[in-house]
Amino acid sequence: MKLKLIYFDMPFWRAEIARLCLFISDIEFEDFRITSEDNSYLKENGKLIDGTIIPFRQLPVLVIEGQSIAQTGAIARICGKISGMYPKDIIEAGKVDQIIDTVTDINVLINPSMRESDPVLKMQMRKTLSNDALPRYFGYLEKIIEENDSGWFVGDKMTIADIAVWSMLGWIAQGVLDGVSR
Repeated sequence: MKLKLIYFDMPFWRAEIARLCLFISDIEFEDFRITSEDNSYLKENGKLIDGTIIPFRQLPVLVIEGQSIAQTGAIARICGKISGMYPKDIIEAGKVDQIIDTVTDINVLINPSMRESDPVLKMQMRKTLSNDALPRYFGYLEKIIEENDSGWFVGDKMTIADIAVWSMLGWIAQGVLDGVSR
């Protein structure tokens, strides 16, 4: 199966879920990192210069045998299924999905502060994140992993849920969010 993962040249959780589970499982794929020129072209045309379709003009995109699939959750589940890091049991699969969706929710909470240009307002937004939303969501995640009692979020082995949380926390720990304590 020919796989191509398209994303920016950065270790952000949205693409890292796919990259890492494929890499850990020794599954061959093309890790295509776009340039700012590529991004400008795809925003304008809905495809890359080579003709690869970018369905919603946003990344990541996974191309399977020439067919483009968008959206982080869809890509994570596909790569999880290919690699064996997504459960077949529907309840466990749902538990993995809830973690992926929660990481997405956290990302959505952070985004406004990433786009804010007023530095004073940005720091106020980050303080609110640090004092309210982030501790609350991280507390929910911590409770889930503790209750599972295996060291993993779901079941007794690593899944794409674990990779999603680990990668998102790693991104935050890099210090990319001024005013958010690590």
